[in-house]
Amino acid sequence: MPTLGEHFLGDCTHMVSKRLFGGYQMRLGSMVYAGLWVFQKGALLGRARRSSFQTMGSLVAQPGSNAAQAMKQSAEERMSRISSTEVTNFWEFWCLTEYPNVAFGDFKVLKSLFRRKIRLYEVISKAAFWAADGIGFGAKFPDFIESLWRRTYETPDPEKWNRARQAGVDLPEHQALLPLEDAETQVLAEVRAFAQQNRPDLVGPLAL
Repeated sequence: MPTLGEHFLGDCTHMVSKRLFGGYQMRLGSMVYAGLWVFQKGALLGRARRSSFQTMGSLVAQPGSNAAQAMKQSAEERMSRISSTEVTNFWEFWCLTEYPNVAFGDFKVLKSLFRRKIRLYEVISKAAFWAADGIGFGAKFPDFIESLWRRTYETPDPEKWNRARQAGVDLPEHQALLPLEDAETQVLAEVRAFAQQNRPDLVGPLAL
């Protein structure tokens, strides 16, 4: 059975390319962006269904596991990494909390990430954790997620957008705005499709 993270990762297939001698790969910088994409979707789900937090744990882990507690702890640890830093958008938040030792502000470092490549199976293996971490964070810090989303996707920032494109991030020429409410509706529809196929017993409890 695919994980919810793999399901969310389906939006990033355009970042994947074939390897010369078989298999598939993704640029390392694209993996960073894909991780953010999966985490964000998890965060929107966690925020929207935070009253059913224990049940969401069953969506990303085996029955009987204490996934909800682990997700809560991970969220608290992630937030502690930016306790003294003000982040202005999701990209900054993700880079600071997931890759604190990488100097993303250095344009040369950023460009080098989009020259290096990683096997696709390594990316897929991380997707389940990104989704689970996102759910836990969105449920634990719903107001923070709302604020971060509105600052990132409802407020255009052409300078940062163009800088990311110049570094190699596979983005359209112009930044499209996406209201939180619309994004949440889209994510819940995706999760409903995933649950109907893989965990139909959770469709009702999660009000999908």
